[in-house]
Amino acid sequence: LFCNTTGIQNITIGTSAGYNICNSGNIAIGEAAGQYACNICCNIFIGYRAGAIGQNNAFNIAIGYEALDGNYSSNHLALGNYALTNNTTAFTNTALGHCALYSATIGGTNTAVGYRALCLLTTGTDNVAIGVDAARCCMTTGQYNAILGNSAFRNAEGSWNTVMGYGAGIYSTGNYNVLIGAQAKYLNSGSCNTIVGTCAHRSSVGSSNVLMGYCTGYALANVSNV
Repeated sequence: LFCNTTGIQNITIGTSAGYNICNSGNIAIGEAAGQYACNICCNIFIGYRAGAIGQNNAFNIAIGYEALDGNYSSNHLALGNYALTNNTTAFTNTALGHCALYSATIGGTNTAVGYRALCLLTTGTDNVAIGVDAARCCMTTGQYNAILGNSAFRNAEGSWNTVMGYGAGIYSTGNYNVLIGAQAKYLNSGSCNTIVGTCAHRSSVGSSNVLMGYCTGYALANVSNV
């Protein structure tokens, strides 16, 4: 609290913790936690460099190594090492897990729960991803997706998709799909599909299909309106 002159009700513990905090109601615990944060209030930063750089924000909770490190916005929950590390101006993200929402910069209103969930999302908004590596690798700008399952939509890109099941849609591209079942539409591209069943439509390309059942349409190629 070296630079604080008017702020009250702050708690800082650790080398350089809260060094530049100049407002009230903050808790910074850990080396460099909230170190360069200025004009912030009502935040909780726990861990090395948690909330270290951000300014002009309020009502954030960041717990973990470099969690919410460069944040300039409010109403975030980041729990886990590197959770929401690169967030800048996006509002209202929830990241629970190591590297969850790690790359998010201006994409807001996202919820990522699980190890590396939504790890590379940058500008996408209004996504929910729950599971280890859920929507981890390729989705950067997608929005309005609901993803549940380990590795679900892991290397995929798209918007307005509902994906449930281990590895469902893992290499898919497309929008407005409903994919339910382990590895459903595993290696595909297409939009407006409803695929239900383990490995259903697994290695196929096409749009506007409705397929239900174990391995149904497993190897259909370039087929639509089925």
